[in-house]
This record gives sequence, C-alpha cells and structure tokens, in this order.
Amino acid sequence: QADRGTIFLDEIGELPLALQTKLLHVLEAKEVRPLGSEQSRKVDVRIVAATNRDLPGMVQQGRFREDLFFRLSVFQIAMPPLRDRRVDIPALVQHLLAQRVAPAGGEALAIDPEAMDMLTAFNWPGNVRQLENVLHRAAILADGGCIRAGDLPPEVSRTLPASGGAAPAEGGEMPLRERVRRFEVSLILRAIEECGGDRRAAAAKLGIGLSSLYRKLEEFQGDGSAGA
Repeated sequence: QADRGTIFLDEIGELPLALQTKLLHVLEAKEVRPLGSEQSRKVDVRIVAATNRDLPGMVQQGRFREDLFFRLSVFQIAMPPLRDRRVDIPALVQHLLAQRVAPAGGEALAIDPEAMDMLTAFNWPGNVRQLENVLHRAAILADGGCIRAGDLPPEVSRTLPASGGAAPAEGGEMPLRERVRRFEVSLILRAIEECGGDRRAAAAKLGIGLSSLYRKLEEFQGDGSAGA
C-alpha cells in the first residue's frame, strides 16, 4: 500500500530478530511477497523509523541487526525528551486540548494556571504520550470547562523535578507552591532571553498572554525573585 510513498515504522527497536531479517530483505531487494502469495512484487518505499531504544547498544548485545541499523540510520533526527524542552509544554498542552482532548465539535478545555505550572514542572518520563494520557484523565475529571490542579494525578501534582532550580528554604523543605513559582519564573526569564528580550514573543512561545507574563514578572520582581 505504501508503494511509491512513505511508511512510518514506530518503535522499530521492538521488532523481533526474525522480522528484522525480513525487513532488511525488503530494503535491499525492494520487493515483498504478500501473505498467501507465491510471487513477489517490487516496491519503492521510503522508510521513516522511530524508537526510544538505544539501537547501537542493542546491536552490540546482538538484539538488533547491525546491517539493518545502518540501512535505517541514513539520516538521524534526535528528539530531546520533554523534560529538556519544558518551554514547549504550555503550547503542547494547548494543542493537545484543542486537537485531541476537546469533544468533537466543542471547545477545548481551559487550564488553570496552577495546573499548567504543575504540568510544566513535571519530569515526564513517558514524554508526550504520558502528557496526552494525563490530559485525557484530567478532561474526564474537569468541572466547569477548566482543568485544575486537583484534576491531575498525584505524581504530577505533587512531584517536582530535582533539577527544578529551586533550593530548599532555610530550616526545611520549600513549600510546593513556592518551588513551582520559582521554576515558573526561570522558564519565563529563559524564554525572554531566547527571544532577545521581546516579551511579546516570549509570551507566545510560553503559550500565555502578554498581560499574564507582565503580571507574573511584577509578582516575582515584587519579592525579589527575578531581575528586571
């Protein structure tokens, strides 16, 4: 069906060795034999493959064919994990709510700022798929057309990344809300820096309104949490 087109093979690292051999034959001979047929047919297909596995490591362990690996890795695109691109999370959340979570024909759910802070602070070991699942769950629990912190699962609403940039308060642990707030300002300042000081562009990049960005900066600057 993909002849003269492109086929996407997700989680290529899960392919059993026996099927790896068959896929390699397809790539080298450019032909396939349909199930139940005695004749092969030529195919011209562009392969796009994705994996979250360490394929070079699997090659060394004998779990992935080296010749297939080299066939597939003509051009590699490394996608950093979600925890390394937190600045994208607000825009991604809005996209998922609008395109995948919102009821068909309805409007996307709004999201409370505190809930967005929690989503931005979480480490997301399952990356975008985990984020999407969390939003689906939150959408079911949400009341009044708005997702709030209480709609998020405990591991998201109660846990902040160890590298969040917030130090414990003197004499004990820093309150969760304060840790989230400090992490938020670091994201805002980083976005402003990446946008060359253009706060409007930074607000757009963060997925918040310009007035919200100014309000948050004023709050942070009022207690000395951020520079001018």
